Amino acid sequence: MFSFDNSVFLVHDASFCDRLIEPIAHPIPSWFIVSLYSLGDTYLLCALGEKFRRYHCRDGAPLILIIKESHLAVAEMFIQHFDRVYLVKDHSINHVTDHAMRHKINSPFKKDSGMLIHPHHMNDTRVDDFTNIDGVSHTAMFAHLMRMPITTSLSPAIPVPGKEEGAADLCRKHNIVRGRSVILFPDSNSWPQPEDAFWAEIPARLAARGWHVYTNGSGNRHGRRASPLPGSKLIDVPLDLVLPVLSYAGWAIGALCGLMNIIIATRTECRKTIVVHGPRPGEILHINDYLNVTSAYPFAHQRKLDNCDYDIEEFQVRGPETYPAIADRIANGFNANFDTQPSANPVSRITTQISPGELLDKIAVLQVKMKKLGPRKTCVVMKELDALNEIIENTYGSPSMTIGRLIDELREINEQGWEINEQIYSEFSDPVYASDEWRLNPNDPESVSKAELSVRNFRKSQAINRQRILLKNKVNRILGSNWFEFRSFEDGGGK
Repeated sequence: MFSFDNSVFLVHDASFCDRLIEPIAHPIPSWFIVSLYSLGDTYLLCALGEKFRRYHCRDGAPLILIIKESHLAVAEMFIQHFDRVYLVKDHSINHVTDHAMRHKINSPFKKDSGMLIHPHHMNDTRVDDFTNIDGVSHTAMFAHLMRMPITTSLSPAIPVPGKEEGAADLCRKHNIVRGRSVILFPDSNSWPQPEDAFWAEIPARLAARGWHVYTNGSGNRHGRRASPLPGSKLIDVPLDLVLPVLSYAGWAIGALCGLMNIIIATRTECRKTIVVHGPRPGEILHINDYLNVTSAYPFAHQRKLDNCDYDIEEFQVRGPETYPAIADRIANGFNANFDTQPSANPVSRITTQISPGELLDKIAVLQVKMKKLGPRKTCVVMKELDALNEIIENTYGSPSMTIGRLIDELREINEQGWEINEQIYSEFSDPVYASDEWRLNPNDPESVSKAELSVRNFRKSQAINRQRILLKNKVNRILGSNWFEFRSFEDGGGK
């Protein structure tokens, strides 16, 4: 073994990996956490290391981490939580993975044994399918596998000092324009990635908006990229420099992969957009023998990693016919707007029960706003509309003529209400009009006419709102809800 410092060791012993699935002879009884799979898995195990020590190392037992050599940059952000880190050649770890999968090896949870912390190996039954349930995160799943409460949270990553200088050199070498550059990460391993035909739609659209576009060349397990996507430049960003380079560049657009999850969970100061390959409507996407999905939402939703919501964009690509539309939405969305600045920290969104009538009405209102507001505002509205449309699709299926017709009815009535309210707002542009100090002058025809118009418009607005309530209750009846909106007028509940 070669020691980098007092805690990190590069393993050259060819027999080391073979001993990971056997009892490990060690001078002091120790816990051995082994990460066999993806970069995201290593991040989760590292970020849970501090809590693992708190729960399981109270007797002073050392905590030892065994990871792929290529994952060192992840471990460095959590190095203080481990007594020792062993770096193993990637091909050697992959050999252990293949052997464990082939022989269906279940890993014991105990000291002095390599604990293969993954749903493939830590349980008699698979638990990763539970992440198809909204509210169940990978953090909860891995905490469960590590015999900790499922509410256990990840420890924050600690930036590694000295990386900014290397990142600055790389940015200068590739002429990256600060805050105006996009790096595409089109490759993934665990989840099927969108085809290059989709990614090829993006660079020209972004360039037209003033962005400088790069393709990250790291590739996936099948190899590195030899050439960039059309209309972009190839850049090879080392893993330990990805975060500071993105903070400089400004925007990461990537497939659903461990690296994108890390970029988001570490709260890197840049714009983030995830594009996930999903099944066609009505079809099933087979991820593996245990995991099948009818939609990549909410499984692909970022909160699936750490149960946090972030100010990011997420798009589901469901077939080649959707490529141009999704690319247009990215190029004209929130992140593409230089006047907007997303937060890197988790944002507050409340999960609550809502009647289908209220949800469809909210979608209809957002559709009206998309039509009536300017680009600076609609790029914000679109993020919320996309999320609500995914919920409707996953709840009721797509395409649905019934749902579409109901939304059309609600949109029509909300558009009428919008126009009437715009007239009312214009009437009150005078701050004195209808205030406590204002008095109607019956001898002024213009003042009387304006007051009469206000009353008529208020009457119309009230009538439209009543129709809207009745229509929402109609939606609730059609879709089987037992929640209705009641008002003082008759038939408020629609019964």
